[in-house]
Amino acid sequence: MDIEKERRLTTEKFKALRKKEHVPAQLLDILEQVAAMQLDAREQLHQPEPDLKELAEPVRRNQGAPILPREMFRLDTAGAAALFNDLLELACNAEPPLSNAAQTIREAIEAERLAPLDAIEAYVAQDIDFFSKWEPELGEAPRTLSFLAQAAATPSAVALGEILSKELDTTRTWMHGHCPVCGSLPLIAELRDREGHKHCICSFCRSDYRVPRLACLFCGETAQDKLTFITAEEEPGFRLDLCHSCKTYLKTLDFRQLDRRSLPLLDDLDSLALDILAAKDQWRRATFSGWGF
Repeated sequence: MDIEKERRLTTEKFKALRKKEHVPAQLLDILEQVAAMQLDAREQLHQPEPDLKELAEPVRRNQGAPILPREMFRLDTAGAAALFNDLLELACNAEPPLSNAAQTIREAIEAERLAPLDAIEAYVAQDIDFFSKWEPELGEAPRTLSFLAQAAATPSAVALGEILSKELDTTRTWMHGHCPVCGSLPLIAELRDREGHKHCICSFCRSDYRVPRLACLFCGETAQDKLTFITAEEEPGFRLDLCHSCKTYLKTLDFRQLDRRSLPLLDDLDSLALDILAAKDQWRRATFSGWGF
């Protein structure tokens, strides 16, 4: 999808989201601005080309190796750092507690206790300890730093994911639980075509790949009596695919009977009520949302 079309659909989607009660208006205001800034950043990227020598050979890919592990992704670091600073300014001008946490981050940068690129690199490398050390300082918004790092890294990660996805054999079903491009876990799934083929969207590089419909991507369970799903009447087109073996769920879109386009990141936000329902019943989501919460 080209950026201008995505920009138009994003604007329409946020208008629809504002009619729902489960997503606070203040959060939508912030996320809509973040989405616009990310689209602007994608238009201005100077994305480094991948080093072909670093890509997994076909025989290793057939055995489950990703084309290029996410920790080896080369991002447009200058663009990501600039976006981080713009996002930080946005967060500083928001309402508490986000603004309080953002101000703490700004002060840490000014005191040279923190560098934006260190946070971005920690997100790419999935360095949980890096962010955990900062959470006590960020008060009631402990994930603010990881949110900023993720939002800043995403435009470049998506751009490189698009380049690397050209190496995928789209005729094959990927039989492993991680993304075939970068090795990350899936963010969301979607049923497509009359046959209901299941496709996943990567939580990091946003690559799109086909997976088995009747299998848990997190523990490998295939017994049908262990795999169920739930829906909510007020959320048509959404379901949670549940695995009773590992108590994990994957949100799945099914818009085949509905007149709507899929925007996975915003569709995930649209169906937040299902995540709340799942949490009440002790179901576990394997990844944070595409916004980092």
